[in-house]
Amino acid sequence: MLTHAAPDKELTAADVSLVTRPNWVPIVVKLDLAGVGSGDKLVGKYSTVKVALKESTVVDGKLFSYDYGIKEYDSSMLRVAGYVIASEDDPRINTKNAVNDCIKEACTLNSKVNRYADHAAYDKENARYNGEFEKIQ
Repeated sequence: MLTHAAPDKELTAADVSLVTRPNWVPIVVKLDLAGVGSGDKLVGKYSTVKVALKESTVVDGKLFSYDYGIKEYDSSMLRVAGYVIASEDDPRINTKNAVNDCIKEACTLNSKVNRYADHAAYDKENARYNGEFEKIQ
């Protein structure tokens, strides 16, 4: 069920329980567009979009969150030998692609974290991926 929250209000566990069905585990995703940036290309600049993502879930009446911070995503571009030849300049397409990339990155398990080399980091990444934010706190 998709419900839009008031953007300026801080979310509480009670707010989440009002819109969640019984015996369901709620996941709240807060996605903010944090501005635009630019990068250098051979001639001129290409545009980037900054996205802030925060996920929350309620466990035993308590709200647990994981903040991904602000990440910058560059536009669709054609690179040849390290030089940017062409890039997408439409802000709507860049924003859509940045949001899609942000959600895809959040829904992907980071396979670079080695279970045997750094067990604590692996447990943290696995908990983040599975939405078990109470284990990260």
